[in-house]
Amino acid sequence: MVKRNLLIITLMAALATPGCGRRSDLPPLAKVVGVVTLDGQPLKTGTIQFIPDKSKGTAGRMAVGGIGSDGHFEMTTLVEGDGAQVGHHLVGIQAYEVVGSQNSDSPTPIESKALIPEKYGDAATSGLTAEVVSGKVNTIHFDLKSRP
Repeated sequence: MVKRNLLIITLMAALATPGCGRRSDLPPLAKVVGVVTLDGQPLKTGTIQFIPDKSKGTAGRMAVGGIGSDGHFEMTTLVEGDGAQVGHHLVGIQAYEVVGSQNSDSPTPIESKALIPEKYGDAATSGLTAEVVSGKVNTIHFDLKSRP
């Protein structure tokens, strides 16, 4: 539950920006779409983060995207679907399902269960990277393994 709350806070911080529209003082963005699979099957839920890789000269804002029921995602930095910063990124992917329910008949605690190995959730340890190139739609596929 703590990871889920942290993710929500991270998403809100990434999307919060003063004013309207694109600011001219920000690095260029490029559209990024793709698919996340687990052992060749679409991951049906989750979030994906692109974090600029400072070790490769990319600094700035991270981009986030929700993973749909067909595994597709679209990255957002400031405005929904605007993409990710051009450059190299470390990638983190998280996917959880809610287990249990709370109702008056059977008060079972609500917990979250990881749908993918925990290592993918931290961009620093996931082993996943992406390069976003200017002037085109970047289509990126991540095939995760249940036994990495």
